[in-house]
Amino acid sequence: MPGSPDSACTRVVQPVRKGVTVTARYSTKGFAQGGGAGRPKQVYRDIVQLYPDQPHDDGSAPAGKMVCTGCHAVYERKHWHISESDFQRMHDDDTVTRITQCPGCKRIAEKDFRGELTILGPPLRQPVDERYQRILDAEARAKRINPIGRVGDVHIGPGRWTVQTTTPALAVRLGHELQKAFGGDLSIDRPPQSDMARVMWIEAPSHVD
Repeated sequence: MPGSPDSACTRVVQPVRKGVTVTARYSTKGFAQGGGAGRPKQVYRDIVQLYPDQPHDDGSAPAGKMVCTGCHAVYERKHWHISESDFQRMHDDDTVTRITQCPGCKRIAEKDFRGELTILGPPLRQPVDERYQRILDAEARAKRINPIGRVGDVHIGPGRWTVQTTTPALAVRLGHELQKAFGGDLSIDRPPQSDMARVMWIEAPSHVD
C-alpha cells in the first residue's frame, strides 16, 4: 500500500491461497488520513463492490415501497431484495409503486456490465453442464440478497467461456464458486475503486471433458 497520499499508483499482487491470485490496483487518490498513526485509509463508496452480500441500498431511490414486475424484486426500508412472498404481499397494495425495471433489470437491459468472468478449458456447454449450473445457482443465491447483481451476456465456445455480470462482486463470487467446486487456477483483477473486475478461472485438466 502507498505510504503517503501523494504517492504514485501502485500495483499489488495478493496471493490468497494456492491456485488463487488477486491483482489489485491501489491508487492514493481518494485516501483520507485515519488512525492513531496517521496511516492512509482508502475510502470506498460502492456498497455493491465492498459488501456484495449486504442488501443493496440505492440512495438515489425515493422513499416508500416498490415492486419490480420484471423480476419480482421488492424495495422497502430503502433496500432491494428478492422474496416471492414479499412480492405477493406488496403487489396488490395500492400504496406500493409498481415498476417494470429495478436497478438490476435496468443494467441487464442497458448491457451495463461491470464484471467479466473468463473460463478457460471447458468444451461447448452440454445439455446438462455442472459448470453452467454452478454459475446459475451462485447467481440465484446472490440475487436474493442483492438483486442488482445479475449474470448478463454469456458467450460459450470450445475451450473458452465468457460471462458478463452487472457487478464486479458477482464475477469474483462466480470465480470462487467454480474453483471451490472443480479446483483449477483462479486469478482476479479487481481495482478497489474501479467499476470493473476481470476474473479468470482455468479449469483443472482432470475436469475437462
